[in-house]
Order: sequence, then C-alpha cells, then structure tokens
Amino acid sequence: MRRDHSLRPGASDETAADIEMLLLGNHRGPGYRRNLMRSLLIAMALVAAACGSGEVTDASNSTTSTTEPEPTQLELLTEARALWNETKPAEYLFRYRLICECIQGPWTINVTGTSTDVLNGPADSVPYRTIDEIFQEIAGALEDGRFPVEAEYGGDGYPVSYIFNGPEMPVDGGFILEITTFDSEPDISHVAIQEAELEAALAKWEQAGPVSYDYVLTRICFCPQQFVGPYDGSVRNGEIVLVTYQGVDTVKVEGLEDRPYAEVAPDVRAMFEIVRDALKQADEVSVTYHPDLGYPTTVSTDWIRDAVDDEVGYQLETVVSFTGEPAN
Repeated sequence: MRRDHSLRPGASDETAADIEMLLLGNHRGPGYRRNLMRSLLIAMALVAAACGSGEVTDASNSTTSTTEPEPTQLELLTEARALWNETKPAEYLFRYRLICECIQGPWTINVTGTSTDVLNGPADSVPYRTIDEIFQEIAGALEDGRFPVEAEYGGDGYPVSYIFNGPEMPVDGGFILEITTFDSEPDISHVAIQEAELEAALAKWEQAGPVSYDYVLTRICFCPQQFVGPYDGSVRNGEIVLVTYQGVDTVKVEGLEDRPYAEVAPDVRAMFEIVRDALKQADEVSVTYHPDLGYPTTVSTDWIRDAVDDEVGYQLETVVSFTGEPAN
C-alpha cells in the first residue's frame, strides 16, 4: 500500500521515519526512494515555514514611543481665558506697553467692574482698556488666521505677553504687548499721595531754591563708573554751565564727551521731571525730598518689576547756593 505523505495529523511522524530510512541507506527500490525524496522535501518546507513563523511579530505586543503634542495657541487661549473668567477680581490695575512702530505707552489702567480709569499714558490712544479686550484681540487674530500669534499667560490666566505677526515685527503692523504690572488689590491712593508729595516739594523749591547753585549727584545703576559719578555740577541762572567727573570736564571724559551736561548729571529741575515720569511709567518709585528746599535727595525707580538690572537711582547729596552758603 502506498503511503500518503499529505499534510494530515500524524504525517510528520511518518515523514520523520522515512527520512531516517533514507539517511541510514535502507533501500526498497526506485519508487520508494522517490516517495522518500518527496517526503524529505516536504519536511524541509515544514522546517522553513516553522523558522519563518518565529520572525513574525505580534503587532498587538509592539510598543511605539509617542510624544505628547504641544498645545496649540487656541488651546492655551481657551484654558487661560476660562481661568481668568473664574478668578477675575472685581477691581484690578494693570500696566502694559507696546513694542511697535506706533504709540508705545506705557499705559496704567484701573478697572472696576465695567468702568476703566486711565491713570497714566496717552489717554487719547489707549489700545486696550481691560484684560478682556486683550483676550478678544488674541481670539480674533487666531480665529481669523490673520497673522502668526504667540501669547503667554500668567498664573491668574491673564496674558503676560502677546506677539502679533512676530516674524515680520515691527513691519506690517506687528507688535509685542507686555503686561509689566498686574495688581488684583490696587491702592490708587498711594499713587495719588506720591503725586501730591511731588507737587508740594516742587512748590517749596520754586519758592526757596536758588537759581544759581552747585550740586553733587551720583547715579545708582549697573553702569560703567563714568556713568555713575559722582559728578560736580554748576548751575547759573537756571542753566547748567559745567559738569565735572573726577575734576575733569565731562566733555573730555571718554564715553561722556558727546553727552550734554543735563543728561550726564541732571540738575534739580530735571530731577523733578525724572520723578514725574517715573510716577507715570515705572512699576515702583521711591523718593525722599529735602525738608526745607524740597529738592529730591534720593530717587529710586524700578521701571519693570520683573526685569533684571533696569533699576536706576539718584542721590543729590549737596546743593550749595552760588553765594557760598549751603542750600541744604
């Protein structure tokens, strides 16, 4: 009876036996050998198939490394806006500025409910009067796809910075908006008090201060020493006529030679203007005035609270009337 070498259950045992007879040289005639050779080929095919099957990887067991995608600007906006709407105070004060080919501010605005009060800055050209208006501007730019938009948000949700049309900024209407101050419990009376103190001190100086005097001024800043001083200045009839540094006229000092005297060493009148501008624009201002003549003896300004090395201070140490009598 002829053996069936088809692939059926148990066929592998028979094939193995046939291979064994062939290898051992047990000869039973040409026909039987042909059947054995056929069985051998089938066995080799089975072995090859078995080896191949070991290389197949189960896709269900494979692992793929994935990176969490960065949130889009629209997603960041939605999350920040929801946080702002949840935590928005009934009253807040914020100060911001623009970097652009436009009116840059800065503006300081106090918001109470739906009412806004522009405390300083160009009042006739205020681009945004509330944080909500800035949110609306960002949302409109993103939804319309007008230009590239990049915004960062603070812990309370409000936009800390907003870059519009960044790649082309400041050309083609691009700008950067920076909120430098945000106060959820503003003390507006403090600003009013400082402004009142300034006006009172200026009135004292105008009434009792000499028109001709000598003074010593030191600038406090992260600057080279020749920009720090101290400087000896001379005012005659309200005009600065000479400023020296280490006994040398500043027009002969390297780095100062092209600067006017009033820029190198501001006199009393200029110091009052520095204080006035700082009260409008700086995040923090501290001033002390001479008790009798009113001139600023020390001025400390931090223009941007979170910026590094932008603090500037002045010490007006001595003011001596040109008559030779100390004015202080």
